[in-house]
Amino acid sequence: GDTYLMDAFVGWEKYNWARPAIGSFKTPFGLDVLTPCNALVTIDRSIVADQIVSPQRDYGITVLGGNQYNRFNYQVALMNGSGLLVKDNNTKKDIITRATYKIFQNFQVGGSFRYGYPTPNNDEETRTSYGFDVLTNFKNFYFQGEYMYDEGAYNRAAGGGCGATPVELGEERDGAYGMIWYKTKWNVDPVFKYEFFDPNHDVKEIGYQERMTIGLNYFFNEHVRFQLNYQANIETYINQDNDRLLAQIQIKF
Repeated sequence: GDTYLMDAFVGWEKYNWARPAIGSFKTPFGLDVLTPCNALVTIDRSIVADQIVSPQRDYGITVLGGNQYNRFNYQVALMNGSGLLVKDNNTKKDIITRATYKIFQNFQVGGSFRYGYPTPNNDEETRTSYGFDVLTNFKNFYFQGEYMYDEGAYNRAAGGGCGATPVELGEERDGAYGMIWYKTKWNVDPVFKYEFFDPNHDVKEIGYQERMTIGLNYFFNEHVRFQLNYQANIETYINQDNDRLLAQIQIKF
């Protein structure tokens, strides 16, 4: 395949509450999508993030405000909506916004919104998405959860996030996940995640997905970790033998 830069942008960071940038970057929608691969607690992102937040990277302009030391952070972006290395073949742009607020030092809530025109050569069909998320911890226990809702047109050719195979979507679709993990003193962090994705609110029997993931992360040091996940996939209509055992080693430079 071709070699190309996934994130390449130019920004101006003089003012903390208004930092503009232009280039290619991640779509600022959802906590799961904006979490880098080397910080994901499970090997795969959630099903709903990979199916609804598509494309997950795009060309555009954005303005960010706040940093890790502020309770409130925001990002507003105007993006093509067609993804990387794909010509934008309509005249409209997607508007995506995200904001987070730390109610307490260890309790953060977030919200995301998108309004766009995903259909090629079409300036009429629109798409509206919103999401809510929470991230908190108590001592060594951590919890992350997120809900996403999406309606309207979509572009199947844009693909799913992180190489996921896109599924056929109805007029309305939604999904969510909840994940809990524990940081032990032995550098082994057990994790459990439950998630669901409904690709079509009008058809409940076919396409509805549930998944439970049980796994662990073992940290050799701050740069190297081993991940082991067992995914139990649950279908409500036709049961399939599609559970998976996944393992990977990550090296962070």
